[in-house]
This record gives sequence, structure tokens and C-alpha cells, in this order.
Amino acid sequence: MEQYEISAIMAAALPSLFIETKNSRLMNNINGIMKSVVVFTRRMLIKHDLNSVETCMALIYEIYKEGDRKIKTAIERVYIFSFSSLRKECSLQEWNDITSNMPRPLYNIYIKQLKHGKITT
Repeated sequence: MEQYEISAIMAAALPSLFIETKNSRLMNNINGIMKSVVVFTRRMLIKHDLNSVETCMALIYEIYKEGDRKIKTAIERVYIFSFSSLRKECSLQEWNDITSNMPRPLYNIYIKQLKHGKITT
């Protein structure tokens, strides 16, 4: 999977995200797409819509598995890197629920980033 395929995949899976951002210049590159997904995830956390958050994380994981190096790097540096700030948008119980259902590879990358001081809680 390459960068140019991501917009179509995300639009099909998360139409509400792409209705709001389809004309945005952020949607022209993988880092912009990941920034938009972070904003979407944050909004869903504020609404306490954990099902949408978990669906989004599962989709990002599928993209991560199939993605080329550029896609994987963007997911790691933008989406996963945002987890600490996203954590502040929900209760501890909600965060525990999310992390228990989060795809393990994404969670492991997050923990690795925490351990290496790349992000803080």
C-alpha cells in the first residue's frame, strides 16, 4: 500500500472525517492524513465514543500492516505519537478500555516511544 491509496481507504471507512476535510490541503499527504485522523480521534474521545476510537485504531493498524515505509513512519511519528495527548481527553477507565482493545503492535510502539523518552505522559 502506498500513500496515494490512503485517502480513499480512509474516506470509505470514516466518511465523517473526510466530509469535513476533503478540501483540506492536509489530505494531500500521509502526514496530513494522520494529523486529520488524530483530530478525529480526539473529537471521538471528547464525545466518549470509544467504539469509533477503537474502529479508527483498528483501521490505522490495517493500514500500518499493509503500508510502505513512508506510511509506517507517518503512523508512528504522527498518530501513535499523539496517544499521550489523546489520553488526556478521556478518563483513566476509558483509556484503559482503549488500550486493552488497541492492536498490540500499535500499543507496543507507543510503549517503546514512552520508554525511549520520545513522548511523555
